[in-house]
Amino acid sequence: MAAVKAQAASAMTTVAFIKSVGFRSPPPQKLAISQGPSAATQDSDVMEPVYVSFKYPKEVMPYQPAVTAGLVSVSITDPGSGYTSVPAVHAMNGTTEITGITAEVDGGKVVKLVIGNLSSVWTKETKITIDPPTGTGTTNKTATATAIFREEQKPQSAVYETMALQVPLLTMLPVPYLRIEELNLEFDVKIDQTEKVDITETVNMDEEVGAGGGLGASGFSGAANFSCSISMQETGNFSNTINRKYSMNVKVRAVQAEVPAGLERILSTLQASILAQPVAAFKS
Repeated sequence: MAAVKAQAASAMTTVAFIKSVGFRSPPPQKLAISQGPSAATQDSDVMEPVYVSFKYPKEVMPYQPAVTAGLVSVSITDPGSGYTSVPAVHAMNGTTEITGITAEVDGGKVVKLVIGNLSSVWTKETKITIDPPTGTGTTNKTATATAIFREEQKPQSAVYETMALQVPLLTMLPVPYLRIEELNLEFDVKIDQTEKVDITETVNMDEEVGAGGGLGASGFSGAANFSCSISMQETGNFSNTINRKYSMNVKVRAVQAEVPAGLERILSTLQASILAQPVAAFKS
């Protein structure tokens, strides 16, 4: 009976926990607005979940470090054809020519440009030209290249947007749902009884009788002796020992039970309602 009552108390504890922690009664004016003026009295038992709302900054644009201006790379836009020797490469920054640029030819085509003077001033207006192939072949074609320039950029701070998150409180806590899985009762009785009686009795008796006499002038005269000795010894031993031992061992094993289907459905619905939006969206 104790186990049955404990199981029932555990179930009622779960019900009380869910109702007190996870739900609350909506204000009467809210029911009246959403369901009509009579809803405040008709649906007083309808409850709404308790949400935990908090704000947090969300990074919408990461920090951008400063970038210095400079040349990124030189890309060959057309390798050309018919090159039998390495052509000259010219890089003109306005009227100033940047020297130290060489080309690599493979199979009659310009496959690579090597920049040997990185200290030169490169700008986005820098133009690169490659000399045409020598000879009069009909398949000769002049190669072209383009300089990719990186402009200077100042550091930009990260951009954050304040977000608000609403989480049902019931989904954040473990629901106490215990059930008794095993109950063992062990009752032990041990009685030890010892009874012992020892009685010893000893009686000793000694008797001695003596008599003597004669006839004299005055008449009869005589003497008599009587001696008696009695010795009695009695010894008794009595012992009575009774030992009683009673023990009862009660072992109860309770485990967290599986969530019932109805409660699992409620938790799934509440989890789906977890919402993170900008603060302005909640205000609207």
